[in-house]
Amino acid sequence: MATYFAAAALFIVCVAFVISPLLEKRQLAQPLPTLLESLEAERRTIIHNIRDLDDDYRVGKVAEADYHPLRLAQVQRGAAILSQIDQLQLQQKPLPKPDNELEREIYALRSKKH
Repeated sequence: MATYFAAAALFIVCVAFVISPLLEKRQLAQPLPTLLESLEAERRTIIHNIRDLDDDYRVGKVAEADYHPLRLAQVQRGAAILSQIDQLQLQQKPLPKPDNELEREIYALRSKKH
């Protein structure tokens, strides 16, 4: 009799295990990040990498001969990403018409770049 109870309990556990995925709510797929979100994430990563590199150089983990080229490469990549971010933001919302002389000059220069 005890074996029947054990077999019934094992059967119930097996059925619950097999059916449980069918009863769970399905998670909706996360939407893909936009290009701007991807660039912002990469910008944050580069800033983190530069900070880590600076810390490693300060404590002597990175030699000076390696530090400067690595940091320059990260800064250049960061500048390129910032430029892309600026371009995307300009495309998404146009600049307002300038009210004064300085703003008109800045507006003209930005318009020439793009």
